[in-house]
Amino acid sequence: MLALSTAASAEAADRFQPAAPEPGTDIPAATIKFGMRPYADNTFYIIGMKKGWFDEVGVKFEPAP
Repeated sequence: MLALSTAASAEAADRFQPAAPEPGTDIPAATIKFGMRPYADNTFYIIGMKKGWFDEVGVKFEPAP
């Protein structure tokens, strides 16, 4: 019985389709003037820029990295 319920829940997870976004929920785009200190502990901004994390939410940087 447990094996059947596990298999059924795995199939249900594979069939999940997200709903269409509601009107007015678009992510607004923004351009940010960005400067950072030249210290190693501030590199997480650059890592995010290179991996495209900010692009996913509509954030652009000036000047470009």
